[in-house]
Amino acid sequence: MNNKYMNNKYNDIINKQFLKLIQLKNELLKDNEYMINVIDNLYENILDVYSNKQKFFSCNFELLGSYDINTNIFVWGNDHAIVNKEFIKNILHIRKESKKIEDFIINTKYDDLSYLERLYYYLTHNIFMISTTNINELLEFCVSSSETKGVVAQKKDNIITMYLIVDIIST
Repeated sequence: MNNKYMNNKYNDIINKQFLKLIQLKNELLKDNEYMINVIDNLYENILDVYSNKQKFFSCNFELLGSYDINTNIFVWGNDHAIVNKEFIKNILHIRKESKKIEDFIINTKYDDLSYLERLYYYLTHNIFMISTTNINELLEFCVSSSETKGVVAQKKDNIITMYLIVDIIST
């Protein structure tokens, strides 16, 4: 089939992967409001997720980043002060995906160039502005490219801290 008649979008691939990967998290939380308790120490990063004071699950996590609602500034987790470098492996992998995205842009492999250019911008900058309408596409890309289980977030004042769920420990 001729490629110019196909609607080949990278965003569609990411969305499918994202939905497949976050299925367990969605089954556990459904649409419930949740809060998280971070148990952070030198040897393991564990996060407990609660709803209505009932624990839904515990998981290993990595700090994906933080987002300032007032300024629309995102800071990657590997640019935060982290004690153990073992806890940022997925973030480093995600950010290396910029090389693949750059190839997609150069070779015009996908039709959604503006999406790819935004991803490339996010991945190649340590701190950047991102609109609230585009934050979900960044999160979906991060989960899909790292093949983690999803993202949970905690809001404190005007800062949203986002955590990648690396592995579910218990439900």
